[in-house]
Amino acid sequence: METEVDLLQFFEATDSAETYTAGATIFQVGEEGRMMYVVRSGEVDLVLEETVLATVGEGEIFGELALIDQDERSATAKARTDCEVIPIDESKFL
Repeated sequence: METEVDLLQFFEATDSAETYTAGATIFQVGEEGRMMYVVRSGEVDLVLEETVLATVGEGEIFGELALIDQDERSATAKARTDCEVIPIDESKFL
C-alpha cells in the first residue's frame, strides 16, 4: 500500500520560511546546492537561459537534484509570483 506524503504539511511547522517578491531570484544556475525548497504559497519558475523549464506551486518541491547529487544548480529559480518557500537542508531531507 502506497502512502502519499503531503510535503507542505510535513514541513509546515518550520519557522524558517523565506519570502520572495515576484521576479526575485531564489538561486542561480551554477551555484552550489545546499538546500531544496517546498513552496508554501505562490509559484516559482525554474529557468535555463531564457526558457522556463517548469513552474512549481504550493506543496511542490524544487532544488532537490543539487542537494541529492551535491552538485551545482542546473537551473535558476525565480519567483513567478510573490511566494513563500520552506528551505530544507540535507539533515532535514534525510
